[in-house]
Amino acid sequence: MATGLRPGSRTRQGGRPGVAGAATRQAGRDRAGRAGHARFAQRASSLRRRARRVWTWLGVVLVLVSAVVLTLWWSPAFVVEEVAVTGVQGEVAAGAQERASVPLGVPLARIDTDAVARRVEQDLRVAQADVSRDWPSAVTIQVSLREPALVIDQAGSARLQVADGTGVIFDRIAERPEDLMLVRASRGDLRGDSLTGVLDVLAALPPETAQRISSVRLTADGDLRFYLGPVLVSWGPPGQDDLKAGVLAALLAQQQIDIGGEQTMGVDLSTPRTPVVTGLTPDDDT
Repeated sequence: MATGLRPGSRTRQGGRPGVAGAATRQAGRDRAGRAGHARFAQRASSLRRRARRVWTWLGVVLVLVSAVVLTLWWSPAFVVEEVAVTGVQGEVAAGAQERASVPLGVPLARIDTDAVARRVEQDLRVAQADVSRDWPSAVTIQVSLREPALVIDQAGSARLQVADGTGVIFDRIAERPEDLMLVRASRGDLRGDSLTGVLDVLAALPPETAQRISSVRLTADGDLRFYLGPVLVSWGPPGQDDLKAGVLAALLAQQQIDIGGEQTMGVDLSTPRTPVVTGLTPDDDT
């Protein structure tokens, strides 16, 4: 007898496998979703705990820094009780301490060490002042003095002036030290580069030649002149020193120019490639 069922159709009793599979897959997705939500919640909680720890540590650091700042800037525990000057003694040390003007009783952290150094260096004899805080209650000023390099006898000046290797005139004295070159200068302002030019010229000359120079004349135009025995050397302005020194050495090697003799002569090196020699006798020319 015909049942009335079409081929391929399923009975109600046999169930619907497609629907059951979909339900299983949905259940799996639900479990995965719940697990993902749990992991996200755990990660978020961990981040919140980490952020709280960071903010806690930042708060602790801020409190500590504030305490240190308040202690150093306002507490009476770290105030200036002593100002020490090292590297010099006597009048220079006393002057450095006076110019420093470091008030006692002020918190050490509030001392402007750069400003103190600038005030001390207003004394031209001071080449450099290094100021440091010595905790808990002292300021130390290390003073370095300028080294004398030249003595200047300037027209119109009652005393000799002393300059260092950078051309800074920093002191006045009554007598010339034997180990310093004497520069005779005209009236007017002395330029530092002119004074350093004298040192450059002396450095360019052979030591045995430089030792024969007793003084150097610095003209108002900045030209240099000096005597080697009876020979007047007109160097011209500082510059081309090595070339001029070489030309001078070649000329002094000539028999006609005798710096140990008595014949007055002149050597003009203003234009070193065409030097001019004056004072030669007719016999010397031949």
